[in-house]
Amino acid sequence: MADSADDLLARTRNALARWANAKPGTSAEWMSATDLVDAVTDLDALLSSGGPLPTAWADRAPSRPVTDVPGPDTVTADG
Repeated sequence: MADSADDLLARTRNALARWANAKPGTSAEWMSATDLVDAVTDLDALLSSGGPLPTAWADRAPSRPVTDVPGPDTVTADG
Protein backbone atom coordinates (compact mmCIF):
# COMPACT_ATOMS: atom_id res chain seq x y z
CA MET A 1 0.00 0.00 0.00
CA ALA A 2 2.03 2.92 -1.29
CA ASP A 3 -0.87 5.27 -1.97
CA SER A 4 -1.11 8.52 -0.07
CA ALA A 5 -4.15 9.36 2.05
CA ASP A 6 -5.30 11.70 -0.73
CA ASP A 7 -4.96 8.95 -3.35
CA LEU A 8 -6.87 6.50 -1.17
CA LEU A 9 -9.69 8.96 -0.53
CA ALA A 10 -9.91 9.67 -4.27
CA ARG A 11 -10.01 5.91 -4.99
CA THR A 12 -12.75 5.47 -2.39
CA ARG A 13 -14.87 8.32 -3.73
CA ASN A 14 -14.42 7.15 -7.33
CA ALA A 15 -15.39 3.57 -6.52
CA LEU A 16 -18.38 4.76 -4.50
CA ALA A 17 -19.63 6.87 -7.40
CA ARG A 18 -19.18 3.99 -9.85
CA TRP A 19 -20.95 1.57 -7.51
CA ALA A 20 -23.85 3.99 -6.92
CA ASN A 21 -24.34 4.41 -10.66
CA ALA A 22 -23.98 0.74 -11.60
CA LYS A 23 -27.03 -1.31 -12.47
CA PRO A 24 -27.82 -3.87 -9.76
CA GLY A 25 -26.59 -7.37 -10.49
CA THR A 26 -24.13 -6.36 -13.21
CA SER A 27 -20.43 -7.02 -13.38
CA ALA A 28 -19.91 -3.24 -13.13
CA GLU A 29 -21.67 -3.27 -9.76
CA TRP A 30 -19.56 -6.19 -8.56
CA MET A 31 -16.27 -4.71 -9.76
CA SER A 32 -16.94 -1.26 -8.32
CA ALA A 33 -18.05 -2.78 -4.99
CA THR A 34 -14.83 -4.78 -4.86
CA ASP A 35 -12.81 -1.65 -5.67
CA LEU A 36 -14.69 0.25 -2.95
CA VAL A 37 -13.97 -2.39 -0.31
CA ASP A 38 -10.30 -2.45 -1.31
CA ALA A 39 -9.97 1.34 -1.18
CA VAL A 40 -11.70 1.64 2.20
CA THR A 41 -9.61 -1.22 3.58
CA ASP A 42 -6.40 0.47 2.43
CA LEU A 43 -7.49 3.87 3.77
CA ASP A 44 -8.44 2.31 7.11
CA ALA A 45 -5.07 0.56 7.33
CA LEU A 46 -3.23 3.81 6.67
CA LEU A 47 -5.24 5.81 9.20
CA SER A 48 -5.20 3.05 11.81
CA SER A 49 -1.42 2.87 11.64
CA GLY A 50 -1.10 6.57 12.42
CA GLY A 51 -0.94 7.84 8.86
CA PRO A 52 -2.01 11.37 7.98
CA LEU A 53 -5.56 12.37 7.22
CA PRO A 54 -6.42 13.15 3.61
CA THR A 55 -6.01 16.87 2.85
CA ALA A 56 -9.78 17.21 2.40
CA TRP A 57 -10.26 16.08 6.01
CA ALA A 58 -7.20 17.61 7.68
CA ASP A 59 -8.65 21.00 8.66
CA ARG A 60 -12.10 19.75 9.61
CA ALA A 61 -13.56 19.74 13.08
CA PRO A 62 -16.29 17.52 14.48
CA SER A 63 -19.77 18.84 13.80
CA ARG A 64 -20.30 18.74 17.53
CA PRO A 65 -17.59 18.70 20.20
CA VAL A 66 -17.20 15.34 21.83
CA THR A 67 -17.57 17.05 25.22
CA ASP A 68 -21.28 17.59 24.41
CA VAL A 69 -21.92 13.87 24.89
CA PRO A 70 -23.48 13.09 28.29
CA GLY A 71 -21.12 11.38 30.68
CA PRO A 72 -21.96 8.22 32.61
CA ASP A 73 -22.80 10.30 35.69
CA THR A 74 -25.69 12.00 33.84
CA VAL A 75 -27.29 8.89 32.36
CA THR A 76 -30.12 7.39 34.38
CA ALA A 77 -31.67 3.93 34.18
CA ASP A 78 -35.22 5.29 34.33
CA GLY A 79 -34.66 7.73 31.43
